Amino acid sequence: MNKPLTGYPSIDKPWLKYYTEEQINAPLPHMTAYEYLRQQNVGHEDLQAIDSAFGNFTYRELFSMIDRTAASLWQLGVKKGQIVLEMLPVMPHESFLFYGVDITGAALAPLAPMYPTEEVCKAARKFDAALFFTFDMLLTPEMEQAVYAQTGVQHIVSIGAVQARDPRTMTWEAFLALGEGVTLPEISRDPEDLLFLASTGGSTGEPKSVMLNDNCFNIAVHQYINSALDYQAGDRWLRLWPIFSATAAVSNCHLPLSVGMNNILRFFPENMSDFDQMVLQEQPEHLMLIPQLLDVLENSMALENKDLSYIKTCGCGGLSITGQFEARVNAFFKKHNMNCVLGYGWGCTENATSAAMRTLPETVMIGSVGAPQVNTIVSIFDPETGKELTYGQEGELCIHSHTLMMGYYQSADTSQQVMKVHEDGLVWLHTGDLGSINSDGIVTVIGRMTRMILISPNAKIYPAALEDAISKVKGVQEVAFCAVPKGDGFYTPVCFIVPEDRAEKEIVCSKVAQFCHDHFGEDMRPAHIYLRDCLPLTRVGKPDVRKLEAELLAGNAE
Repeated sequence: MNKPLTGYPSIDKPWLKYYTEEQINAPLPHMTAYEYLRQQNVGHEDLQAIDSAFGNFTYRELFSMIDRTAASLWQLGVKKGQIVLEMLPVMPHESFLFYGVDITGAALAPLAPMYPTEEVCKAARKFDAALFFTFDMLLTPEMEQAVYAQTGVQHIVSIGAVQARDPRTMTWEAFLALGEGVTLPEISRDPEDLLFLASTGGSTGEPKSVMLNDNCFNIAVHQYINSALDYQAGDRWLRLWPIFSATAAVSNCHLPLSVGMNNILRFFPENMSDFDQMVLQEQPEHLMLIPQLLDVLENSMALENKDLSYIKTCGCGGLSITGQFEARVNAFFKKHNMNCVLGYGWGCTENATSAAMRTLPETVMIGSVGAPQVNTIVSIFDPETGKELTYGQEGELCIHSHTLMMGYYQSADTSQQVMKVHEDGLVWLHTGDLGSINSDGIVTVIGRMTRMILISPNAKIYPAALEDAISKVKGVQEVAFCAVPKGDGFYTPVCFIVPEDRAEKEIVCSKVAQFCHDHFGEDMRPAHIYLRDCLPLTRVGKPDVRKLEAELLAGNAE
């Protein structure tokens, strides 16, 4: 692609130079997620689809289990428009349910494992769920009793060896037996029908339920496939995350299975430092990690002289990463012959997947999140006027894509606040993230607009910008800014630091204090710097700013 013609990213789309004409013009899938899975795996029937502690399945066996699951769901009255609730750890039954529910025309609402009883009941009432699938080790007698007493759930399916305590609760085997010999009627499902309800991260507010359809899943996968990422049938993809989030469901489940890979399902290691042994044992070609697990690999003595050239892709999400961290990871990749770039990207649950990511060396720029996906448009808009900005200008990052959510569940007003029709006639998702795009189409994220701290009538700061600056101080591993109310409607910023070397924490604290004194105005400097061994995280692995602020208000900050 030549030099920009207009200076506006949404028109020029300079990132298309990173894609081939074939990738740009590849027809988008328009079918159900199950139909896409079937279509993509013609000829792969005898390849292994799932490797897990609960059994291994070829693609032929996976299709059979999905069909049996759909038949049993149908027998229990699951029909188009209904919502099935599940709370499962990493296990094959997640995939059986996801695609089985898709066949029936219903939708799946997954919960993160270890949800407390009151939250499970709250979700069951919210979604008017009649069926609840869970793992026997998660289903306490108290939860079982409360679900039946306080919600409209008619049956709980408990997967595992523990026998049911209530006659309405059935085992997985009893559930499957219901569908034996049953032939489903022809079910008309529109790919734009509701398929999946994903919770937002909740790092800066109350989590919301995001409605995603079949197109969201299929086109997200289509974009990953039509990129420079090296995905091949038969590859091994290590999945550590249950599919309660959009990222896990789309990128860690539907993507590898739609390519014909072997989805290696493993529980997150009880001791995180053992992750290096898992990598040595499983030898996956594809990894989707959080920074803490990359730290384990980088510091592993077991990997010291190992050749990891079999690893084709290594994605990273959840937390923001510093330039120092990235330099260390790149050195690790080079030392171990990994011919890939750190797949750091940016997106949101409301877009079902990454809107921008690094797939080529040309899309890697320290501090950036890479280039927009092939069928996605990202641009910058003035938060006050709504006008599109040009290259290098900072404003709100907005997304127009085929993977945009249908809206928030039972929250039309909130949906309209973030899904807006612009002057160009397109629907744009307002992400609430501040950022910029350069003339090469590389996206940089500065921080959240909602995390603004009002420090005086005429002054405000955006924590992410300060966090980014402090992250460059030598010895800082993680940093988070929070706000303490002054009592007059304004706030005082404070800072939480996780040092790289715990033994050097006082030195790091002193360096950060001096840096703030030298580079920030008086009102912008943190009133206090707290040292921590780690930052609290939300269920999807993002820094829990609300929890930090609650600790501050309660006087429990460390």
